Amino acid sequence: MIGRKPRTNRDSFYNLRAQKYNDLRDCCWKTYQAVEQGKYFNENDLISFSSEIECLKLLRSELCTIPQKDNGVGKFQILSKQQMSKMGLRSPNAADSVMMSRAIASINKNKRDRNKKSYPKLSIA
Repeated sequence: MIGRKPRTNRDSFYNLRAQKYNDLRDCCWKTYQAVEQGKYFNENDLISFSSEIECLKLLRSELCTIPQKDNGVGKFQILSKQQMSKMGLRSPNAADSVMMSRAIASINKNKRDRNKKSYPKLSIA
């Protein structure tokens, strides 16, 4: 990677929806590694679903089958809801709600972090 700039989110993802689904996928993978392999991750990078969720099987199915699309420019892209509908695929509403909930929580955390005031240290001479 010498001489190259690191890839930004804009370089890697077609849109914010694709980026947030990728973040959710990473979160699920880290949770699996933590539970099954005993690896340590920051708790904010993990996710847990209650076994009491009525539509848990549907949610799992949707999260495991989000269709990706080749866009020819190397960016991660998923099919739009309109494209899924044209192909006869159901809209992943349950998966979308999980992805959006995590995205909103992340956005709110970033706003809180930016709003924290940083005061310069004063020294008494």
